[in-house]
Amino acid sequence: MSQRIILSIVSIAMLVFSLQNRDRKSILLTFGLTLPILISWTGIPVLMNMAFLFSLGMALLVAIFSMTNRDLTSLDKISAITIGIWSATLLFGSYMHWPYAGEMILSTIIPLSLYLILLSKGLFDKNEFPYLTILASELFLRLLTFWE
Repeated sequence: MSQRIILSIVSIAMLVFSLQNRDRKSILLTFGLTLPILISWTGIPVLMNMAFLFSLGMALLVAIFSMTNRDLTSLDKISAITIGIWSATLLFGSYMHWPYAGEMILSTIIPLSLYLILLSKGLFDKNEFPYLTILASELFLRLLTFWE
């Protein structure tokens, strides 16, 4: 429950930040990642499944948009693609109840370290900051649940 609260606060804050920057692609991806988080508050199983799959699609869309963005440096591209694909893979693995999906959560250290590198290189000033922050927050919260 507290994870959902934290993720909701982070996603709404990043949506507001994205709306202030007025970059259409950033607003679309941030809104697409915020909507499933807010839908999960309904508790309706069908809506929660749809939100889960929508979140998976948006994580893949982050990776695709990062691949096609020519304004990003190679480190930014690699990091954004890795974060998007890693998040989508973990979401799909947990949705399909793959064996060892829980142990795959330990591997989130890789995209989280890439995110921290991006933060140290000045990610705050870029349009990719809001949606990468939402995905990194989700990965971090998944990593914390592994030790609970």
